[in-house]
Amino acid sequence: MLLQKLEKRKRGWMPLRVTKLVHETHDTLRIHLEDADEQGRQFDYHAGQYLTFRFDALSEKPVVRSYTLSSSPEQTGEVAFTVKEVADGFVSTHLVRELKVGDVLKARGPIGKFCFDDEIHRENRFMIAAGSGVTPFLSMIRSAIASGFKGRLGLLVAYRTDQDLIGWEELLEWKTSGALDLYCSLSRQSKTGFLEGRITPELVSSICKTWLDNTTFFTCGPEQMMYSAKETLVAAGLDPAQFEMESFGS
Repeated sequence: MLLQKLEKRKRGWMPLRVTKLVHETHDTLRIHLEDADEQGRQFDYHAGQYLTFRFDALSEKPVVRSYTLSSSPEQTGEVAFTVKEVADGFVSTHLVRELKVGDVLKARGPIGKFCFDDEIHRENRFMIAAGSGVTPFLSMIRSAIASGFKGRLGLLVAYRTDQDLIGWEELLEWKTSGALDLYCSLSRQSKTGFLEGRITPELVSSICKTWLDNTTFFTCGPEQMMYSAKETLVAAGLDPAQFEMESFGS
């Protein structure tokens, strides 16, 4: 897909009303939003982009956090982002535990270049994620499928246990339909049907060795995992220009 100029964008801080809350896991929440002024999604975005949110009442000074949209542009009416509660993350804790339908959040954007782009990326796309780092890929895969993407799509993702499977129903649906080659590992549990362990250089090498030709790789998650994956693939012959990384804050 080609990245087109966004025709409909709102400037400044947008008031976005919470319309639905979906608990994806015990500590992960998908938050659906609509424009509080115009009741609907009133801005365009590319799959993989994020919104920056401002929280004025959580501390003495405003706090700013950025969250990637987990919905896709093809979904009309509202947008969604997914938040995982993290230790000492008082914003993520507030969102996961205290947010209610009807609350209004302030956000601006969309922002970011971590997106599929046919002009610079190769025919096939392979994604590597850990935990909530899968969030932008849910948007990107959904958008690619809806747009009739013709290349291969692959995802290697690691979760802690089978209680932490963010986006799992959709991932399985895409795998079953043949739209996505899915490789899933559990780092703290041994379970039939899953790989075992964190995303290591050895795992990346074994899974991705058949993808090196005509593929752009994308990764999102802890920096050590991302840089290790890049080093492994570049050592195997991948052009460094065909490896995209996205840091993922909370």
